[in-house]
Amino acid sequence: MTMARRRDGRRRGWRGAVLAGLLALPIWGAGMPGSLEAAAEEVAAITVTGHGTASGRPDIATLRIGVETRADSAAEALAENSEAAGRLIAALRASGVPERLIQTQGFAVHPVYGSKSSYGREADGFQVSNNVVARIEDLGGLGALLDRVVQDGANRIDQLAFGIADPAPLEAEARRAAVAEARLAAETIAEAAGLALGPIREIRAGGGGRPMPQAAARFAAESSSAVPIQGGELALQAEVTVVWELRAPE
Repeated sequence: MTMARRRDGRRRGWRGAVLAGLLALPIWGAGMPGSLEAAAEEVAAITVTGHGTASGRPDIATLRIGVETRADSAAEALAENSEAAGRLIAALRASGVPERLIQTQGFAVHPVYGSKSSYGREADGFQVSNNVVARIEDLGGLGALLDRVVQDGANRIDQLAFGIADPAPLEAEARRAAVAEARLAAETIAEAAGLALGPIREIRAGGGGRPMPQAAARFAAESSSAVPIQGGELALQAEVTVVWELRAPE
């Protein structure tokens, strides 16, 4: 092969490599992903999550109380329990709790075995339990109500939980606080970066809910003395995530 033919072959190889490289390059044009127009339209943004809390005094309470009785026979235990549960419900009604706010939420009859008995042998007796849940809307008389139901049949108080009948105003207050916290954080970060906040691109709300009731510990009711009650405060939390566009400061 002559020198001229070798030089001509090298020229053709170089041209082919350049042509292949050009064909492999991305084509920039309007409407194409990754185009110059799309790159120019992309705007910097910042995403910040804010949290807010609002507190209020409870105005309702949920009371879970019950009657437990034991006797040698199931019929005897049931008769004693029914009589005591009737007095309990009557005490709730007499204390101003409407019938629509009183509900039976648990009733059971089961045998009781002694330490030397087994499930394959005869039971030593029977136990009947009747649980009632009442919603109390007059918290001022709650202590006296507890005293009265204990005297009139209840021998178990399983739970006392406080709540807020209409949490909507607290929810709104907590969300406003969450947005304010998010804006303050976004403004601080943008200013530190030499930028300013632009219009809001997106808002996502989450983390809200109704105030969680504070529950009293379960205890056996044995005393007929007045019961001191402290409702305290309930807190409601909200979470808001906001996306702002960033721009140059004016």
